[in-house]
Amino acid sequence: MRIIKNILLLLFFFILLACLGGYFWLQTQKPKYNGEVKYYGLNEDVEVKFDEFGVPHIYASSRTDAFKALGYVHAQERLFQMEMLRRVGAGRLSEILGKDFLEIDKFFRTLGIEEHAKTSVEELYKTKGEHLQLAEAYLDGINTYIENGPTPLEFYIIGIPKEAYTLTDVHNSIGYMAFSFAQAFKTEPLIEKISKKYGKDYVKDLVINWDKDAATIPVYFKDNGIKVDSMPAIEYADSLELMESVTETITTLLDGVPVPPFLGSNSWVVAPRKTENGKVIMANDTHIAFSQPSVWYEAHIQTPDFKYYGNFLAGFPYALVGHSDHHAIGLTMFENDDIDLYYEKLNLDDESQYLADSNWLEFKVRQEEIKVKDGAAVAFEVKETRHGPIVNEVLPELGNEKSVSAWWVYTKVNAIILEAAYNLMFADDISIARKGASQIHGPGLNVMYGDVNGNIAWWASAKLPIRPKHVNPKFILDGASGKDDALGFYNFDMNPQSENPPSGYVYSANNQPDSVKGVYHYGYYIPEDRAVRIMEMLDKEDSWNVAKMKTMILDDVSPVYPKIAQEIVSVVESTANNLNATERACIDLLEKWDGSHAQADIAPTVFHHVFYKTLAFAMKDELGEKDFDTYLKTFISRRTNALLIANDTSIWWDDINTEKMQESRNYVLIHAFKEAITELETQLGSDMNEWQWSKVHSIEHAHALGKVEALRGIFNVGPYPIAGGTEVINNQGFIWNESGKYEVTWGPAMRRIIDYSDYENSISVLPTGQSGNVLSPHYSDQAEMYVNGEFRKQKMNREEIVQTSTGTLYLRKD
Repeated sequence: MRIIKNILLLLFFFILLACLGGYFWLQTQKPKYNGEVKYYGLNEDVEVKFDEFGVPHIYASSRTDAFKALGYVHAQERLFQMEMLRRVGAGRLSEILGKDFLEIDKFFRTLGIEEHAKTSVEELYKTKGEHLQLAEAYLDGINTYIENGPTPLEFYIIGIPKEAYTLTDVHNSIGYMAFSFAQAFKTEPLIEKISKKYGKDYVKDLVINWDKDAATIPVYFKDNGIKVDSMPAIEYADSLELMESVTETITTLLDGVPVPPFLGSNSWVVAPRKTENGKVIMANDTHIAFSQPSVWYEAHIQTPDFKYYGNFLAGFPYALVGHSDHHAIGLTMFENDDIDLYYEKLNLDDESQYLADSNWLEFKVRQEEIKVKDGAAVAFEVKETRHGPIVNEVLPELGNEKSVSAWWVYTKVNAIILEAAYNLMFADDISIARKGASQIHGPGLNVMYGDVNGNIAWWASAKLPIRPKHVNPKFILDGASGKDDALGFYNFDMNPQSENPPSGYVYSANNQPDSVKGVYHYGYYIPEDRAVRIMEMLDKEDSWNVAKMKTMILDDVSPVYPKIAQEIVSVVESTANNLNATERACIDLLEKWDGSHAQADIAPTVFHHVFYKTLAFAMKDELGEKDFDTYLKTFISRRTNALLIANDTSIWWDDINTEKMQESRNYVLIHAFKEAITELETQLGSDMNEWQWSKVHSIEHAHALGKVEALRGIFNVGPYPIAGGTEVINNQGFIWNESGKYEVTWGPAMRRIIDYSDYENSISVLPTGQSGNVLSPHYSDQAEMYVNGEFRKQKMNREEIVQTSTGTLYLRKD
């Protein structure tokens, strides 16, 4: 017995020792917020003070040292995020995640993002300037951490080798960002399929370009000297070529990418004459798919000649949004169409050639090899025409009858995004910021600007192609004749923009900009819902302050959904028979609804399920389950749905499966309403007081490892019930679905308000926290603040920072 007892005691001792060792080892893996780090290569010591939310305040004697420190502290919080972001655009996920990511890698390799990155970096090294010097300093900081700092837990769990970060990686990350903005692959094939299978009558009821009656972003060129005349807008012909749908494949591929896509955003800048303190105020909330860690990392940099508080993308040296003591920069998505798909004609006698005008040209052939974890490498070749790569192999639904190439603006122009972002961050005059905006060729961005001198501006930044007037880029084009090819690019003065307009404000909510010299640049613009609400609120008020801006940026009222609800209620109330008590109560609720999506509201729970059932009854018989779900994920759906429900003559209302009956809109609306209410009673119970929006609308921030159920509770943050909804200013977006539960998948990746009457105390909040290290106290310390609509200071006053800092890290020159 004594021997057994001793063995058990010894076993207990070893287990305890292992636990203690594990505990102390984990402590060494946390980000370092206090103490000293030896950093070979610094010119002088750098002081980094961390505030109570883990935001670093970097004090350095030179910009070069400041950016080295920025790279170091950024890497200690977000190295795994940097790793995933650089790998996805380069098509290198399979190396660490295995064969399940092979199709994603082949897709991005085929697009040629890394090829373009290498070319852009070669051109970058031919230039000289601080934009390159500081970028290299930032990368040096990342690499110093990689060499000397603790390894993130994800690297151990997945088995990721550490590799130095390069400028090619920076460009690969931006390349993925540019692609995630591009909607053509998600949308164009579905339109083609509908047109081919059911005809143009079905297509004409879809809002493919833009509703001509919808709100557009006003363009104002007074200070630039550009005259906006009354030239007619570009008209597109109606002739279509058709192909089988590949939309489902693209959607499935993108859903599998463990890095969030960039989707939308709100921003508005108010001029001094409309603010309480007579200074510019900017608001910005960038809409990105939610993930953990959240996309943006905040940092404050101060040197003797410069101070800036910015939001940084993982592995990118310059703050894409931020503010100095002089100016503020905000961003939203432009949503321009920068991808065209072409049918190519191949030479049947020589498979190495394709037809271009009247000549046979040789394909450019690129050899690719993808390394696969625990498997053999996969080699394949990419054929490229004058338009771009042939994409049939990575989109097998295209078949082999017609080869399709992808022409993408992003890979057609060398990227000078580092210089552009540098100019936006370091601008000391509006002309420098305008130059930076003009240097962005892709992704298409709306750059928002405001400064201490009272200037406000908006620039739609992208290389915009000049397409022949007969070309509709929403469909697959003729690649052989050359007649559908882009004719070049517009100069930047033809981009939509506005500087110091008479309205006293500029805004962007991803909606269609107005024409420039009669030319509309069509794209994949979001419907007018948020735009209408933003303009409505800005027009009413002439004494804006931070408190009022908080209320506005958290606004959850839709100006559009109540109109749809009234349309449905009007039909149901006037034509339906035998309504029960619950159905009548729901009608009364929707009649009085103002469009609010607060957590305690019941009306949005009723509306969104009725809305989904209406669309499903109208469209699922034609599209089928999979294509209908895909349709709901496209921008065309979001632009079309409200107009479809108002259109009582649409061909979509008829059920193609009932030969003896032609269903009307009224018939569909009544049946959808009744079935939706019955399903809500089953889902949430018979007591309507229990149907609060918070019961069905929730947010969870998913980590790449959170897909493994055993790790979900460790790495994911949430879920939390949350206010807001799709296409309200507080845009907590979801996809309508049969379940009646709406898991938020995208929304504000930060909220920030910059007031130039007190720029040192502007405010912000992140969806989860500063850190991507699960062991950090700042991994999720802002999550409940975000859900509750709270903010914290973006501190820039050194005295306050010193008094309230929770730790100081010194980077010592060695």
